[in-house]
Amino acid sequence: MHASTRPPARLRLSRALVLALVATLLGTGLASAFSGNWTSPTRVFKHDFAPTHSLAIDGAGHAHIATERGSGGIWYVTNASGSWTECQLSSGNDRSPSIAVDGAVVHIAFARRDAGDEGVFTASSDRPAAAAGCGWALTRRLAGDATQVSMAARAGTLSIAVRTAGKKLRFLKGPAATTPWTINELIDGSCCTSAVDLALTSSGSPRVAYGDGAGTAAGLKFGVRTSKGWKKSKAHGGRVKQVDLTLDQTPGLFGQPPSNAPRIAYVVKKQGTYLAMKSSAGSSGGWAKRYLSKSFGPVALTHHSNVTYIVYVKSGDLRYARASGGIWYGGSLSGSGRDGKPQLVSGQLTFARSGTAAGVYHTRTR
Repeated sequence: MHASTRPPARLRLSRALVLALVATLLGTGLASAFSGNWTSPTRVFKHDFAPTHSLAIDGAGHAHIATERGSGGIWYVTNASGSWTECQLSSGNDRSPSIAVDGAVVHIAFARRDAGDEGVFTASSDRPAAAAGCGWALTRRLAGDATQVSMAARAGTLSIAVRTAGKKLRFLKGPAATTPWTINELIDGSCCTSAVDLALTSSGSPRVAYGDGAGTAAGLKFGVRTSKGWKKSKAHGGRVKQVDLTLDQTPGLFGQPPSNAPRIAYVVKKQGTYLAMKSSAGSSGGWAKRYLSKSFGPVALTHHSNVTYIVYVKSGDLRYARASGGIWYGGSLSGSGRDGKPQLVSGQLTFARSGTAAGVYHTRTR
């Protein structure tokens, strides 16, 4: 799961900020997920700037959050015990956390920026270390300059996309319990204008989406790992600043496997928020695109039971759109604040297998 990108300067706030959870869905069907059946936001973590964060929901509907904090380090926040708890996972100049839940195990990856100690690190809840933060052992997976980490986990194996020195986008893969890893592949030799987002198909094959390039070469890129290396296609032109990727893993009719077709929500500079999608899972095939809003803030999406859900920020308001059967619905998810609309900074949304929904965003302290 990807870490949301750092907001533009005009959205950064000097006042205290809070990390809020737009809590669990109360309705019984996913089709009603954005029809107003949301509980009030809950502040789950206090901090003093607009950090990047990552959210995952486990099969029981519990939220797991990895987030930066202004004083440094990565923090882990969860309500898995029934109440909200937090612990400091690391204490370095650590950025771009990405979190994933694999069965009963929580995995967190991040980039360390300390001079002489740069690299990509991971930590897993089933690998204890008494002296380490949260009691989890930290393992270096890659040495050297690293930013923009996105990770997914399946059956004890971690898959990571990360931007490295020389603006190279690389793919790392290996068992969470062992080191060193042997898979370290180049996805793109010159990348990126947005954070990368990685997702796994139902069979565990990786896909990535990211903004890349300048001028006429700029655009939204989609990458597929094949036996002959990474194949990339351009889904949209323009300078892309925000990206969120999901794959259609709705089971097919009569027991057929999911299509794994990509859906990408993204923001294009000077244009606004879009959705790109196609029916095939590979790198070939055309893209259908839909313009959603002249908004330039964070965007997040998911696709579940043949319904696409998108959350985005417009003029400080947390808004949603959903498409079912070709019909689009939309509205606001924000609660009223002192000025009627909270000043939202970044957001992310995910669905659990149980149908529970949750979103994380940052807002000015009231």
